[in-house]
Amino acid sequence: MQGAQAAPLVRIRRAESGGHVQVLQRAAALGAVVTIVLILATTLTPLVASDDGCAFGVPCTVGHAIAFGTLGLTLSGLYVTSSFARRNPRRALAMLLLAIWIFAAATEIAQGEVGRDPSLEDWAADMVGAVAGLLMGSFLIRLVFGSRLPTAVPAPVTPGRPTGRAARRPR
Repeated sequence: MQGAQAAPLVRIRRAESGGHVQVLQRAAALGAVVTIVLILATTLTPLVASDDGCAFGVPCTVGHAIAFGTLGLTLSGLYVTSSFARRNPRRALAMLLLAIWIFAAATEIAQGEVGRDPSLEDWAADMVGAVAGLLMGSFLIRLVFGSRLPTAVPAPVTPGRPTGRAARRPR
């Protein structure tokens, strides 16, 4: 009986959100994948470089900051809609920043293998850009959604199956 009451609640929440959560999650995931591929393509392939050694005629640090800012912007959409971030926001944010930190460091180290010069300045620009992108994404999401920030919709409860701590408790 309790499971039958939970299912309509989930449908109501989905109807109220208008599918915004799923749309934001999918758009953010697609944007993150595309951005990661573009970052890998631009940092790990030997391109025709300008006089200062960077492609597209922009300073290397600016290019790195823009690329990782875009990554931070897309990841902010995944962070806002994450059920893990809703349960433990500080831990989720720390894990997200650590993942970006590792990815930025790995791309800089890998640049040495493809004939480019790895740089601590570029890595710092990656991190500054990522944090700026996360902040900008947070601002834009609040601007669009206002006080109705999208959150992950809880999964429907299966009748007769324990949830929460009862599901994790050994029998």
